[in-house]
Amino acid sequence: MKRRLNFTGKKKIPSKNIQIQILRDNGIIKTFDAKINLRTMDLPKDAAVFVEAYYRLNRKRFNFGTVGTIIQPRDTGISDLGKTENLSFRVKVVEKSGRYGLILAEADTIRPKGETGPDSQIQSILPSEFGSDLGQQIWRLRYDSQEPVLEFNKNIPNIRSLAKSDTGFFFYVYPQVIRELLTYMLLVEFVDPLDPAEEWQKNWLDFARTVYPENYPDQWKRDIPESKGEILAWIENVVNDFSMSHAGVWDRFLKSFDGGQAK
Repeated sequence: MKRRLNFTGKKKIPSKNIQIQILRDNGIIKTFDAKINLRTMDLPKDAAVFVEAYYRLNRKRFNFGTVGTIIQPRDTGISDLGKTENLSFRVKVVEKSGRYGLILAEADTIRPKGETGPDSQIQSILPSEFGSDLGQQIWRLRYDSQEPVLEFNKNIPNIRSLAKSDTGFFFYVYPQVIRELLTYMLLVEFVDPLDPAEEWQKNWLDFARTVYPENYPDQWKRDIPESKGEILAWIENVVNDFSMSHAGVWDRFLKSFDGGQAK
Protein backbone atom coordinates (compact mmCIF):
# COMPACT_ATOMS: atom_id res chain seq x y z
CA MET A 1 0.00 0.00 0.00
CA LYS A 2 1.22 3.49 -0.83
CA ARG A 3 1.90 6.11 1.82
CA ARG A 4 3.12 9.67 1.54
CA LEU A 5 5.74 10.90 4.00
CA ASN A 6 5.59 14.46 5.28
CA PHE A 7 9.05 15.86 6.04
CA THR A 8 8.00 19.53 6.11
CA GLY A 9 5.45 19.52 8.94
CA LYS A 10 2.84 20.88 6.55
CA LYS A 11 -0.65 20.31 7.90
CA LYS A 12 -3.47 18.82 5.88
CA ILE A 13 -6.68 20.83 5.89
CA PRO A 14 -9.65 18.43 6.26
CA SER A 15 -11.87 18.47 3.19
CA LYS A 16 -14.93 18.91 5.43
CA ASN A 17 -13.54 22.35 6.38
CA ILE A 18 -13.85 23.61 2.81
CA GLN A 19 -16.95 24.11 0.69
CA ILE A 20 -16.62 25.42 -2.84
CA GLN A 21 -19.58 26.10 -5.09
CA ILE A 22 -19.34 27.14 -8.71
CA LEU A 23 -21.72 29.81 -10.00
CA ARG A 24 -23.11 29.85 -13.54
CA ASP A 25 -24.58 32.46 -15.84
CA ASN A 26 -26.81 31.00 -18.58
CA GLY A 27 -25.32 27.58 -17.87
CA ILE A 28 -21.71 28.79 -18.20
CA ILE A 29 -19.37 28.67 -15.22
CA LYS A 30 -18.33 32.21 -14.30
CA THR A 31 -17.28 32.46 -10.65
CA PHE A 32 -17.12 30.50 -7.41
CA ASP A 33 -17.85 30.91 -3.71
CA ALA A 34 -15.62 29.37 -1.05
CA LYS A 35 -16.25 28.79 2.65
CA ILE A 36 -13.10 27.92 4.59
CA ASN A 37 -12.92 26.98 8.28
CA LEU A 38 -9.43 27.05 9.82
CA ARG A 39 -10.43 27.89 13.40
CA THR A 40 -9.35 24.57 14.92
CA MET A 41 -6.03 24.17 13.10
CA ASP A 42 -3.66 26.17 15.33
CA LEU A 43 -2.23 28.27 12.51
CA PRO A 44 -0.73 31.78 12.77
CA LYS A 45 -3.49 34.37 12.52
CA ASP A 46 -1.44 36.46 10.08
CA ALA A 47 -0.72 33.58 7.69
CA ALA A 48 -2.06 34.22 4.19
CA VAL A 49 -4.87 32.10 2.74
CA PHE A 50 -5.00 31.44 -0.99
CA VAL A 51 -7.46 29.50 -3.14
CA GLU A 52 -6.29 28.17 -6.49
CA ALA A 53 -8.60 27.02 -9.27
CA TYR A 54 -6.84 24.75 -11.73
CA TYR A 55 -7.05 22.18 -14.47
CA ARG A 56 -3.76 20.53 -15.32
CA LEU A 57 -1.31 23.37 -16.11
CA ASN A 58 -3.96 26.12 -16.17
CA ARG A 59 -4.45 27.77 -12.80
CA LYS A 60 -5.59 30.97 -11.18
CA ARG A 61 -4.89 32.13 -7.61
CA PHE A 62 -7.17 34.19 -5.36
CA ASN A 63 -6.23 35.95 -2.12
CA PHE A 64 -8.66 35.08 0.68
CA GLY A 65 -7.06 37.22 3.38
CA THR A 66 -5.51 35.64 6.45
CA VAL A 67 -6.24 32.81 8.84
CA GLY A 68 -7.54 35.36 11.35
CA THR A 69 -9.68 37.18 8.79
CA ILE A 70 -10.77 35.08 5.83
CA ILE A 71 -12.39 37.32 3.22
CA GLN A 72 -13.54 36.22 -0.21
CA PRO A 73 -12.34 38.64 -2.91
CA ARG A 74 -14.91 40.50 -4.95
CA ASP A 75 -13.71 38.93 -8.18
CA THR A 76 -13.54 35.14 -8.29
CA GLY A 77 -13.89 34.91 -12.05
CA ILE A 78 -12.75 31.60 -13.55
CA SER A 79 -14.35 31.69 -17.01
CA ASP A 80 -10.96 32.42 -18.57
CA LEU A 81 -9.58 29.08 -17.42
CA GLY A 82 -9.76 26.15 -19.83
CA LYS A 83 -11.98 23.15 -19.07
CA THR A 84 -14.02 24.97 -16.43
CA GLU A 85 -16.34 21.97 -16.08
CA ASN A 86 -13.41 19.98 -14.69
CA LEU A 87 -11.79 22.53 -12.42
CA SER A 88 -10.37 21.40 -9.11
CA PHE A 89 -9.40 23.68 -6.26
CA ARG A 90 -6.70 23.80 -3.65
CA VAL A 91 -6.39 25.89 -0.51
CA LYS A 92 -2.99 26.98 0.81
CA VAL A 93 -2.02 28.65 4.06
CA VAL A 94 1.31 30.46 3.59
CA GLU A 95 3.55 31.97 6.25
CA LYS A 96 4.10 35.73 5.92
CA SER A 97 6.79 36.10 8.57
CA GLY A 98 9.81 34.00 9.47
CA ARG A 99 10.27 31.57 6.58
CA TYR A 100 8.29 33.72 4.17
CA GLY A 101 6.42 31.69 1.58
CA LEU A 102 6.49 28.44 3.57
CA ILE A 103 3.28 26.46 3.07
CA LEU A 104 1.91 25.73 6.54
CA ALA A 105 -1.26 23.87 5.54
CA GLU A 106 -2.89 22.71 2.33
CA ALA A 107 -5.90 20.93 0.88
CA ASP A 108 -5.73 19.76 -2.72
CA THR A 109 -7.98 18.22 -5.39
CA ILE A 110 -11.12 19.81 -3.97
CA ARG A 111 -14.13 19.37 -6.19
CA PRO A 112 -16.91 21.97 -6.10
CA LYS A 113 -20.25 21.11 -4.54
CA GLY A 114 -23.80 21.88 -5.49
CA GLU A 115 -24.13 20.46 -9.01
CA THR A 116 -27.51 18.93 -9.80
CA GLY A 117 -28.73 15.87 -11.70
CA PRO A 118 -29.05 12.13 -10.95
CA ASP A 119 -25.26 11.70 -11.16
CA SER A 120 -24.41 14.79 -9.10
CA GLN A 121 -22.77 12.70 -6.37
CA ILE A 122 -20.29 11.36 -8.89
CA GLN A 123 -19.90 14.64 -10.77
CA SER A 124 -18.76 16.31 -7.56
CA ILE A 125 -15.77 13.95 -7.16
CA LEU A 126 -15.02 12.80 -10.71
CA PRO A 127 -14.10 15.21 -13.54
CA SER A 128 -15.69 14.48 -16.92
CA GLU A 129 -14.51 15.24 -20.46
CA PHE A 130 -16.61 15.16 -23.62
CA GLY A 131 -13.99 15.70 -26.32
CA SER A 132 -12.40 12.26 -26.65
CA ASP A 133 -12.56 10.00 -29.69
CA LEU A 134 -13.08 6.59 -28.10
CA GLY A 135 -13.83 4.62 -31.25
CA GLN A 136 -16.80 2.42 -30.42
CA GLN A 137 -16.59 2.88 -26.67
CA ILE A 138 -19.14 5.11 -24.95
CA TRP A 139 -16.96 5.98 -21.96
CA ARG A 140 -13.57 5.29 -20.43
CA LEU A 141 -11.82 6.06 -17.16
CA ARG A 142 -8.45 7.76 -17.64
CA TYR A 143 -6.13 7.64 -14.68
CA ASP A 144 -4.17 10.89 -14.69
CA SER A 145 -1.32 11.59 -12.31
CA GLN A 146 -3.59 13.85 -10.24
CA GLU A 147 -6.98 12.13 -10.30
CA PRO A 148 -9.13 9.93 -12.56
CA VAL A 149 -11.12 11.51 -15.39
CA LEU A 150 -14.31 10.09 -16.92
CA GLU A 151 -14.09 10.46 -20.71
CA PHE A 152 -17.13 10.32 -23.00
CA ASN A 153 -17.06 9.66 -26.74
CA LYS A 154 -17.44 12.95 -28.62
CA ASN A 155 -18.83 11.10 -31.67
CA ILE A 156 -22.09 10.25 -29.90
CA PRO A 157 -24.78 12.88 -30.66
CA ASN A 158 -25.87 14.90 -27.62
CA ILE A 159 -23.42 13.02 -25.42
CA ARG A 160 -23.17 15.81 -22.86
CA SER A 161 -26.95 15.95 -22.41
CA LEU A 162 -27.21 12.16 -22.25
CA ALA A 163 -24.49 11.92 -19.61
CA LYS A 164 -26.16 14.50 -17.41
CA SER A 165 -29.85 13.67 -17.65
CA ASP A 166 -30.72 10.45 -19.51
CA THR A 167 -31.96 7.76 -17.10
CA GLY A 168 -30.91 4.82 -19.26
CA PHE A 169 -27.46 6.27 -19.73
CA PHE A 170 -27.24 6.77 -15.98
CA PHE A 171 -27.78 3.07 -15.18
CA TYR A 172 -25.66 1.82 -18.08
CA VAL A 173 -22.64 3.93 -17.07
CA TYR A 174 -22.40 5.11 -13.49
CA PRO A 175 -22.71 1.85 -11.51
CA GLN A 176 -19.92 0.40 -13.64
CA VAL A 177 -17.81 3.54 -13.16
CA ILE A 178 -18.09 3.12 -9.39
CA ARG A 179 -17.23 -0.59 -9.65
CA GLU A 180 -14.16 -0.02 -11.82
CA LEU A 181 -12.79 2.91 -9.87
CA LEU A 182 -13.11 1.30 -6.42
CA THR A 183 -11.57 -1.91 -7.78
CA TYR A 184 -8.67 0.07 -9.21
CA MET A 185 -8.12 1.90 -5.94
CA LEU A 186 -8.29 -1.09 -3.60
CA LEU A 187 -6.96 -3.98 -5.70
CA VAL A 188 -4.55 -2.30 -8.16
CA GLU A 189 -3.21 0.75 -6.32
CA PHE A 190 -3.77 -0.84 -2.87
CA VAL A 191 -4.97 2.42 -1.37
CA ASP A 192 -5.08 2.26 2.43
CA PRO A 193 -8.74 2.90 3.41
CA LEU A 194 -7.63 4.43 6.72
CA ASP A 195 -4.91 6.65 5.27
CA PRO A 196 -5.45 7.47 1.57
CA ALA A 197 -2.51 9.38 0.10
CA GLU A 198 -4.55 11.60 -2.25
CA GLU A 199 -7.56 13.82 -1.62
CA TRP A 200 -9.48 12.28 -4.54
CA GLN A 201 -9.00 8.83 -2.98
CA LYS A 202 -10.39 10.08 0.33
CA ASN A 203 -13.34 11.66 -1.47
CA TRP A 204 -14.20 8.38 -3.17
CA LEU A 205 -13.86 6.33 0.00
CA ASP A 206 -16.04 8.84 1.87
CA PHE A 207 -18.60 8.60 -0.93
CA ALA A 208 -18.55 4.79 -0.85
CA ARG A 209 -18.82 4.68 2.93
CA THR A 210 -21.81 7.06 2.78
CA VAL A 211 -23.53 4.84 0.21
CA TYR A 212 -22.77 1.59 2.05
CA PRO A 213 -21.46 2.19 5.59
CA GLU A 214 -21.32 -1.47 6.67
CA ASN A 215 -18.12 -3.56 6.70
CA TYR A 216 -15.85 -0.67 5.78
CA PRO A 217 -12.50 -2.15 4.65
CA ASP A 218 -10.31 -0.84 7.49
CA GLN A 219 -9.03 -4.24 8.59
CA TRP A 220 -8.67 -6.08 5.29
CA LYS A 221 -5.43 -7.94 4.63
CA ARG A 222 -4.78 -7.84 0.92
CA ASP A 223 -2.23 -10.66 0.99
CA ILE A 224 -4.90 -13.20 1.94
CA PRO A 225 -6.91 -14.48 -1.09
CA GLU A 226 -10.19 -14.49 0.85
CA SER A 227 -9.77 -10.79 1.58
CA LYS A 228 -9.89 -9.95 -2.12
CA GLY A 229 -13.27 -11.63 -2.22
CA GLU A 230 -14.40 -9.52 0.72
CA ILE A 231 -13.24 -6.37 -1.06
CA LEU A 232 -15.08 -7.30 -4.25
CA ALA A 233 -18.22 -8.16 -2.26
CA TRP A 234 -18.05 -4.80 -0.47
CA ILE A 235 -17.68 -2.98 -3.79
CA GLU A 236 -20.72 -4.81 -5.17
CA ASN A 237 -22.71 -3.72 -2.11
CA VAL A 238 -21.67 -0.11 -2.72
CA VAL A 239 -22.75 -0.36 -6.37
CA ASN A 240 -26.05 -2.02 -5.45
CA ASP A 241 -26.93 0.51 -2.76
CA PHE A 242 -25.99 3.40 -5.05
CA SER A 243 -28.40 2.07 -7.68
CA MET A 244 -31.11 1.42 -5.08
CA SER A 245 -30.78 4.99 -3.80
CA HIS A 246 -31.95 6.25 -7.21
CA ALA A 247 -35.29 4.46 -7.23
CA GLY A 248 -37.05 7.42 -8.83
CA VAL A 249 -34.58 7.46 -11.70
CA TRP A 250 -35.04 3.68 -12.09
CA ASP A 251 -38.82 4.04 -12.27
CA ARG A 252 -38.50 6.62 -15.05
CA PHE A 253 -36.06 4.33 -16.82
CA LEU A 254 -38.53 1.43 -16.72
CA LYS A 255 -41.34 3.63 -18.03
CA SER A 256 -39.27 4.35 -21.11
CA PHE A 257 -39.89 0.77 -22.22
CA ASP A 258 -43.65 1.34 -22.14
CA GLY A 259 -43.51 3.84 -24.94
CA GLY A 260 -42.44 6.71 -22.70
CA GLN A 261 -39.14 8.45 -22.91
CA ALA A 262 -36.38 8.32 -20.32
CA LYS A 263 -35.51 11.69 -18.89
